[in-house]
Amino acid sequence: MLALPAVVVTASVDSGVRPPAAETVVAPALIDGALVGAVDDDEVVVAPEFLSRGDTLFAALARVGVLDAAAERFLRTSPSASPLRSALPGSLVRATRRGSGELIELEYLTPGGDAWRLTRDGAGFRVARQAQAEAVQTRFRAGRGGASLFAAFEAAGLPKPVAEQVRRIFEKQFDLHAAAREIDRFAVVFEEHATPAGARPGRVLGVEVVRKGKPYRAFWFAPEGRGGDYYGPEGFTLDREFLPAPLEFTEVTSWYGKTRQIGRRFQASHPGVDYAAPIGTPVHATADGVAEIAAGPEYRGYGNVVIVKHRGSLATLYAHLDAFAPGLASGQRVRQGEVIGYVGKTGWATGPHLHYEVRVDGKPVNPETALELAADPDAPQRMSAFRARTAQARRALELLAVASPARFE
Repeated sequence: MLALPAVVVTASVDSGVRPPAAETVVAPALIDGALVGAVDDDEVVVAPEFLSRGDTLFAALARVGVLDAAAERFLRTSPSASPLRSALPGSLVRATRRGSGELIELEYLTPGGDAWRLTRDGAGFRVARQAQAEAVQTRFRAGRGGASLFAAFEAAGLPKPVAEQVRRIFEKQFDLHAAAREIDRFAVVFEEHATPAGARPGRVLGVEVVRKGKPYRAFWFAPEGRGGDYYGPEGFTLDREFLPAPLEFTEVTSWYGKTRQIGRRFQASHPGVDYAAPIGTPVHATADGVAEIAAGPEYRGYGNVVIVKHRGSLATLYAHLDAFAPGLASGQRVRQGEVIGYVGKTGWATGPHLHYEVRVDGKPVNPETALELAADPDAPQRMSAFRARTAQARRALELLAVASPARFE
């Protein structure tokens, strides 16, 4: 098999200035504190981590191996640690710890650029606000997928903390690990912080992953008065309230709105999407809500049905089920991704499949618009700010989209 080399494109960008012509360079990955294998209890480990939506400082510290009861007690109870306790999504934390998990130092960079540092001081800790004395540059990396996308990231010189950010940005769109062979190319725009101690990778500002010819883009944006998050090109959050599909399927046999024939009857407008799948395939709730179940004649041709009511007037319907999930009852709360039933062919089904509907005020709507209905788009007055603050990353991704394919041939 022909191995195609990844491309490393790097440049520094000043605000408001179009990125210079891309150049191919060979550079080591800037992995700050990434360790492989076991370490001694007294060995010092430096590990950066980012907070995503719904994340907490304590969860981030656990991910980087901090196991320190005294430090956790101080962070939870000390008034001086209040800025760290209230860490917002998009914040960067950089923990210095021993191999045993004891915390030595913790740096916290807010989405707005403020910095705080916690240091161990004898038997206690102290917190101080830091002056921003580091230069921040914008870096680019681009490459192609392969058997392992993370190997491709590494070959492109993408630092490991940045690669992990990219995975988490798209985790509700698709699994980057599983889709590695379907990735045509990728491009990432991220910050690099230069300090007297050396350079360290920062936040992803913009990213594009092209999967089977379809581009997926995300941009970092911090609206006034709240923590930052990643948004699609049109300003919609990527933290999806609805999963793209209720099951792992192999084929869509009928789309929403399609005229079709069922036995001797014609259905002028199909109210949902039909997914072909073997009997017994698990069916998952696409969003949090309250379940209602019905069997047989109550819903006529639908057979065994689960309806999940979500916020407001939104609901989803799952029909022709062979069986309901054990213990599922009407009025029970279900979580996104929870198994609520199994594919069957009850009701008027002509073969094994799942019929899936999205409803608003009890009326079926196109499931493809469900993401827009459920998304929280920025208010119109913030869209101009969104476009302005993401313009540099957009231009950089456009440059890489043009430059990268020529480099691969």
